[in-house]
Amino acid sequence: ERYMDVIAFFAVLTMVVGNVLALSQSNVKRLLAYSSIAHAGYILVALTAASADGYSGALFYVLVYTFMNIGAFGVIALLEWDNQEGAEQTLDSLAGVAYRKPLLGWLMVIFMFSLTGFPPLGGFLGKWAVFAPAVRAGYTWLAIVGVLASAVSAYYYLRVLVVFFMKDEEETSPASRASFPVPKASALVLILCAAILVVLGVTTFALDLTDSFFVAALATG
Repeated sequence: ERYMDVIAFFAVLTMVVGNVLALSQSNVKRLLAYSSIAHAGYILVALTAASADGYSGALFYVLVYTFMNIGAFGVIALLEWDNQEGAEQTLDSLAGVAYRKPLLGWLMVIFMFSLTGFPPLGGFLGKWAVFAPAVRAGYTWLAIVGVLASAVSAYYYLRVLVVFFMKDEEETSPASRASFPVPKASALVLILCAAILVVLGVTTFALDLTDSFFVAALATG
């Protein structure tokens, strides 16, 4: 139990530190990078349960987060390539980008909503998969901290979408107005990531599979 308390401490630490650092970022890549610290904390929340469903939830969350991260970073990487100057993508430079790149804009909606934990996307089921085992193991307070941390993350994730869609296109800097076609291969990869997140959110197949694996592993171990 003492080891689980140590894991719980680091879960809280990473969730708080990750969100605080991400909140102060205007560079979107850095925002996503710092927020990954908070996501590591969510995984630790599941591990505090020290149970089959906790380990399963952690593995499932890693799977979901992989597709969310590839998608979000992929969109930003394509927008950096679009400028063909290697310029960093800040919230100001991305103003109105969804009007020029609607495909990337709507894909970013899926990735940001999933990172926040909105249903019916994989991020929602992933959050449930890591918080529920902690509650069942008696760490309800830790799950509550996780939910509050997710609520904080909604601010900076949705702020990115506000910039993408809500700002007047005329506010966009002249340097970022030049538009280039999105490479088809890259677009297909991002669409695939988005589709997988939808599937992982509306079905429990992958979560059931990881549950079965860890139940069997602990039974034989």
